[in-house]
Amino acid sequence: MSLRLILVVLILVSTSIFGFACTKFFEAERPKLHLGYSFGEYKCTNSFEENLLYLHNSVRLRPYTLELDDELNSEAQWWAEQMADMQELRHSNTKHAENIAMNYKDEKDVFDGWMGSTMGHRENIKDRKFKHVGFGRAKDSQGRWWWCAIFK
Repeated sequence: MSLRLILVVLILVSTSIFGFACTKFFEAERPKLHLGYSFGEYKCTNSFEENLLYLHNSVRLRPYTLELDDELNSEAQWWAEQMADMQELRHSNTKHAENIAMNYKDEKDVFDGWMGSTMGHRENIKDRKFKHVGFGRAKDSQGRWWWCAIFK
């Protein structure tokens, strides 16, 4: 086995074990790293939409990465605010696929919840037919976050 192949295998194993991407070797294959990871420590460095986009694209290989869509961001933000105001977690009447959640503390937390869900959330994130995504979040009067992701 060549040294390069061994290196690639080691990087892939470390990525799956430690949950971080080594973009130095995979810049052409994977989205650019936007978040700081330090063995489970989550550090938010960008807007929540960019952080969620990175997390979503981290489980999708190019050319199947998602792009942020301003219209979907607006729709998702509006719905997150509606759920927070109503104090009710429910799907909107959107014609697109949608993930919703409440009471997750940050982007990594809600993403992990969606990826661990058995209710279709993971499938929405990984579905290659979706090319665009929008994200919204709103904090209610009790300090809980309400989250929405819309895919098309």
